Amino acid sequence: MLLLFCDNNWGYIRRTGPLKERNRRGGMGLYYHIDMNGGPWNDRWVNTSPIPKLREQFHLAYETGIDDLWIVNVGDLKPKELPIDFILRYAWDPDAIPADRTDDYLRAWAGENFGEAHADAVAALVSAYPKYNLWRKAEVQVPGIFSVVNYHESDRTEQLWQDVAHRADSLRRLLPAAM
Repeated sequence: MLLLFCDNNWGYIRRTGPLKERNRRGGMGLYYHIDMNGGPWNDRWVNTSPIPKLREQFHLAYETGIDDLWIVNVGDLKPKELPIDFILRYAWDPDAIPADRTDDYLRAWAGENFGEAHADAVAALVSAYPKYNLWRKAEVQVPGIFSVVNYHESDRTEQLWQDVAHRADSLRRLLPAAM
């Protein structure tokens, strides 16, 4: 019998593989969400899974023996292409993507999908987008998360998003229409 562990619906593994279970005959597996549809919130239609976080969590599973089965709740495929690709590549060869090489993975993915000429710009965007989405998931909006009076949190966050939107729009104009 396989022991199946899960994340906490926010992309963090609840527990690592127990030492006494790491060599069990049935093995250990992981059920992981990059898409969540259930109470009290939904997490859908946008990527909120930064590659460094995914690498950290799947590496934690792998290093503690949770590596016999990985099930990933992906939801809608199109907005989750990047995290799906990363998880599949990492599952195939965990040692091929060390923690300090996730930027290299992002650049390679961007080059494969958008061409080498725009790989750096695309990689920067697809790195920032899920990171910022993770700060405040679109489906879980409540007031008071970012202060409007202290530390300029709201202004700084808005400026970061404005920058991403500007860079994405500029890049869109450079990419072939077929993309």
